[in-house]
Order: sequence, then structure tokens, then C-alpha cells
Amino acid sequence: AAVAKRATKRPVQKTIKKESRAQQEDNTVDANFDVDETERRIGKVAYFDRRRGFGFLEVEDGLVPEDKLMVHWSEITSDDRWPFLNSGMEVEYSIKKVLVRQGKAGLLRASNVSLPGGDAIALQEEVEDKREYIGGKEMRYTGSIKWYHTTQGYGFITLDKPQSGVTEVKVNREEVSGGHAIPLHSGLQVEFGLSKNKMGTIAAYQVTLPGGEMLTRETGEAREAFPGVFTGEIDWYDFRGAQGWILPDDFETLPAVCPM
Repeated sequence: AAVAKRATKRPVQKTIKKESRAQQEDNTVDANFDVDETERRIGKVAYFDRRRGFGFLEVEDGLVPEDKLMVHWSEITSDDRWPFLNSGMEVEYSIKKVLVRQGKAGLLRASNVSLPGGDAIALQEEVEDKREYIGGKEMRYTGSIKWYHTTQGYGFITLDKPQSGVTEVKVNREEVSGGHAIPLHSGLQVEFGLSKNKMGTIAAYQVTLPGGEMLTRETGEAREAFPGVFTGEIDWYDFRGAQGWILPDDFETLPAVCPM
């Protein structure tokens, strides 16, 4: 009952959007700012938000503006389901410049983040070994997405068959098997395991489509694809929310269902 009650408290999207757009200004440089993207460096993780998939590295004084460098989960060299970093760990990385504002400015980001020496980062198994599993680690259950907030990185699944009196369980972004920040639409049928933390809260882990197939943005969004190829320019892109807007070159070529 306690789990179901918490599920009704949805996060506020507008607050997160404001924060993300403001934080995009971190490490903003001139478009012609010179950076050697091939050089490898050693740094330490200052902070990493696993659920939202980003954090910051401590870098040498004067290396980048404000002496901090953002790192996104997609730049971590890893085979983990949802790559992440632990605060304080040493890593090896490069720096890349991403052009924004129609090419008038750049954002500095960490890229190709690995362990010192170049080995892949593997932290998922260590986390999973500390969990208690309902029915065993290989046991699978089925249910449907009740709601899921992509930017916040969590939502709730309604179980097809209640377990230990629980009808709904939380699903966190890092447990979605697909390799991307995948939106999950309400009603989507999924398969998953169940784990329990030290507080006794049951949550979903290793969420897939029924049968174990990986999730994709197409299935997660129930996306309808339209024929044709279209061109345009990136208006803005939120690295943390993994979404943004494109300004089409020709609005007249877009399907009639597209919002203008």
C-alpha cells in the first residue's frame, strides 16, 4: 500500500527543464576555442548522478572554465547496462568540443572516459551482488508501465500478478535495458526481475520487453515512423534529458501531423 501511495506523486517537469537549460551553460566557450581532442588526461570524479546519467570531473587548474568538466554516461567506456561513475574514482579521458547556438559557441565535455590505462569501467556487477532478489536473480516477472518520467529517470510498473502484497514497483532509468535514455509510454508491456534494498523496498531491475528483448526508443515511445528524409538545424539539445528540438529547413515538407 505504501508503494502505491508514493506512485501518485509525479515530479514537476517544468522545474527540471529550467535547471537543465541553465546547466547547459557550464563550460561554454567561444566556437574557435582550441582544444586537443586526442590528448588523454587523468582526472578524478567529483560527482556523478547515476539516475540522470551525468556528473563532473575535477580537472587541472585553468584547463577548462571553472575547472570542472561535465561527463555524460554515453561517453563512458563500459559494457554495463547503464554506465556510471563513483565519486572519487580516478579515470582517464579526453576533451571534446560540441558546437551549439548555430555554431557560435562550444560546450566542453569529457569523452572516451575509461579507467587509467584505457580499460573499460565495470561497476554494475558489484552493485547487483549487494542486492537481495525476490525469487532469485534469474526470476522474471511481467507487468505494464503505469507512468514514467524520462527527464527524472524513474516511474512505476503495475505487476500482472502481485508479489508479497505489492501491486506496483518503482523502475529507475539505470535498470532499463536498452543503452539509451529511453522513454517508456504508459501501458507498455515489460519483463523484469525484482530486488529488495536494505529498507525492504521492492523495485524492478533489468527491465526488458517480454521475452528478454532490449527496449528501443521506437518501442518505448510507441513511435510511428513516416517515410522520407528531412533536413534541419539543431535549435537546442539537453544532454541530460537526451532530447531537444530541430529547426526544419522546409516546414512544408513535413507530414501534416507534425506540430508547427
